[in-house]
Amino acid sequence: MLEALAPTLQGGKKVLAMTVKAAVGEGTVGGPLGELQAQYPDVKMGSYPQMGKDRVMTELVLRSSDPVRLEEATAKVQAMVDAAHAKAGVTPPED
Repeated sequence: MLEALAPTLQGGKKVLAMTVKAAVGEGTVGGPLGELQAQYPDVKMGSYPQMGKDRVMTELVLRSSDPVRLEEATAKVQAMVDAAHAKAGVTPPED
């Protein structure tokens, strides 16, 4: 049945994603991430807590169909995460 519908479906813009890993908890980056989301309403941002080997971590995922805006927003999120790491005295997680 799906095969009959496939030719009639239209594709949309490709959605790209980038991930920034933080070696701090979601609560530490939640407020600043919300502020950045307000600056980039066209870039969807989500935070996903992770349990690292020896510490709490958070993955921040950004998605957009505009690669320029995605890169710009990701750079701002990375700078925010770097500042949070410096303030907490932790090293960034390894990829």
